[in-house]
Amino acid sequence: MIRAFCTSLLVLSLASCSTTTSSVGGGARAKVSTKEYPRVAIVAVDSDSLIATFQDSIESVFMNMGFDVIDRANLDKIMAEHKIQRSGVTDDATTKELGKILGVNALVFVKHKTRDKEYTDSASIKMVNIETGSTLLNAKYTFAWGFMKTPAAVAGYLEDEIKKQVTNK
Repeated sequence: MIRAFCTSLLVLSLASCSTTTSSVGGGARAKVSTKEYPRVAIVAVDSDSLIATFQDSIESVFMNMGFDVIDRANLDKIMAEHKIQRSGVTDDATTKELGKILGVNALVFVKHKTRDKEYTDSASIKMVNIETGSTLLNAKYTFAWGFMKTPAAVAGYLEDEIKKQVTNK
């Protein structure tokens, strides 16, 4: 009886406590190539106090996959110099303008929401072509139940989803 209870408890604790999804919108699409989009910038939008930790983790994910990433400090400086607000950066005209200023091929928008000021409630990543505004990749994390995750741990979950959508060819 105790053994069955412990086994059930173990199974429940090992079961997924979150959901991650990825999509590239409207059917099958080619993987994003690090050769076609070699230089990207990670831009935080609509986020909370833990965004810097999450953004740095996502920056590392993209760098490890072979992308040349504009670091957060330089990005913030450039946005301030050009008076570009994070709240308006997702519209097509601003995306194109910021992309050209930064000399990048794509912008990666990250969102992060916390629970209890320490753990991730939801997070998303969306990579956008600066010329067309089309979504190149998309990955989301939503806390479901169980053990809550830190921003860095959530970035690890999303890394697996992102890797499915990126190629070095």
